[in-house]
Amino acid sequence: MQEMIWLVCLFNLNYNKRRIVNALGFFTGGSMSDSSKDAGLIQVLAERLETQRLPRALSIKEKVDNGGLLDNFDIEFLKEVFEDANAIKPLLDRHPEWQPLAAKMVHLYKEITDKALENEQSGQQ
Repeated sequence: MQEMIWLVCLFNLNYNKRRIVNALGFFTGGSMSDSSKDAGLIQVLAERLETQRLPRALSIKEKVDNGGLLDNFDIEFLKEVFEDANAIKPLLDRHPEWQPLAAKMVHLYKEITDKALENEQSGQQ
């Protein structure tokens, strides 16, 4: 499960999901070698991690660290993180060198969800 989760954070939010699916399709067809396809997809995913998924995750983490609760947009984002992981698991299986990053991202999402749950429970008491 940890292997899948980290790459999920590389995908865009829901409005760009179709572009990701198209990119996955592009990289599985044509005459490019498997390593070239993987390299291109990894480059796209790494850019999305840097520019979209990681900043959003850090923003949510700051929110919950300050006692905030997750709103519907945050919850949807986290659901997508876990759902999208399944689509890219084969890529991660082929490239274990990305596992240190995977572990860091898994840890970040665990911190977010743990703190969000703590905030929710303390607000209900």
